[in-house]
Amino acid sequence: MLSGRLTSVLHKTPCAPCAHKRLRTVNAHGLTHVRSEARYLGQMCIDLTAEHGAFDPTEHVTVTAGNVISAILFGRRFEHDDKEFQSILTVSEEFAKAASTENLADFIPILQYVPNVRLRKYKELVNMFNLFLERNVEEHYKQDGLLKNNLANVTDSLIAMSKETKLNENVNRRISKEQVTSTVIDLFGAGFDTVGTTLNWSLLYLAKFPDIQEKMQKEIGE
Repeated sequence: MLSGRLTSVLHKTPCAPCAHKRLRTVNAHGLTHVRSEARYLGQMCIDLTAEHGAFDPTEHVTVTAGNVISAILFGRRFEHDDKEFQSILTVSEEFAKAASTENLADFIPILQYVPNVRLRKYKELVNMFNLFLERNVEEHYKQDGLLKNNLANVTDSLIAMSKETKLNENVNRRISKEQVTSTVIDLFGAGFDTVGTTLNWSLLYLAKFPDIQEKMQKEIGE
């Protein structure tokens, strides 16, 4: 999902060939992050089972999915008990709650001028999510001197391409800082939510059908 969206974004850039070359590098490092987080999650599940018996893995799976996306985008991971990161990962659930009921202003336009608690909450969630990612992108801009030697994450690659388009007089379109930031926000939002939800449902079905679980384990072992 993330790779497909990123390919679509980079295909539209004025330096598409170098963009796709960088994407291959990011994908290679991405596999390393996936394996690392999978091992971490597996060991955590073993430890929690030994300590508490049955437990709800939803939160840990969601953090793991978020960490994979964070590592690919920013080259860093967060601890599972990081409060700020956990709050960002729960934003999607709050989004769903905020948007779960009909907005009467869609049917009675004059109501758009009436204070709307649900809409205000929705905007607060969007701002919190965006500010977190904007701050991370800004940190990468400040590390400008490290870019040439460290393009293994999406943000640094996008920043490097942005600088290249500014220096290339033959390029008509430029990649602005705002575009870099909005692309990272889009990729993060598209990545962790779908992956986390898919993994949680997969675990639920594997628990429900142990014969399928056994077949999958055998296939992984081979």
